[in-house]
Amino acid sequence: IASPPEGSAIADVTLCDAATNETLWSAAILPEALTAFGNLHRARIAVPAPLAAGRNVALHLRSRACLPLEVVSLILRTEFSGQDEPLSAVAAQGPIWIYGTGEGGRKVAAELMRQTGTAPAGFLDNFRDGMLDGIPVSTPDAARGRMRPQDGIILATQHWDRLWPQLGDLPPQRAYTAHPHYGAQVRTLPRRHGRT
Repeated sequence: IASPPEGSAIADVTLCDAATNETLWSAAILPEALTAFGNLHRARIAVPAPLAAGRNVALHLRSRACLPLEVVSLILRTEFSGQDEPLSAVAAQGPIWIYGTGEGGRKVAAELMRQTGTAPAGFLDNFRDGMLDGIPVSTPDAARGRMRPQDGIILATQHWDRLWPQLGDLPPQRAYTAHPHYGAQVRTLPRRHGRT
């Protein structure tokens, strides 16, 4: 926005379900939400994460009073306030699957074994299978039949926010992210939309 007016809302932003067009959340952008950025002004909008969990969503921006708006950049970042839990407590509730076979996944597996003396049930990876450090590696679909609702999945990747909704109907009801620490604690993820 080049020249924001004072005292009134500038635009409306609406988050909708892409399939049904159901409005999930909406808000007005007020002048006080803007910060100067070069010759323009920008707004940062925080959308409640649980509203969009597990959905394909569309974000709509509507100008008020014919103000010229331009989306110069759109950065989507999922922030959440899940609870931190030690790996030992997470493992005590049932077998653990680790999504990610990179450095992060291997760190989580090593820490899990250090804390509990138990290896994960397996690694999950969309692009490989076999063995890693003596632990089986499977695609999520191939591992589906071996998973149970009481199992847990730890997403050991910085892209956990994109992957969690994509894991769809896998049986485990518990999910955690190890990002960004990949250490002794993980953080709980919200249940996927439509799950109880």
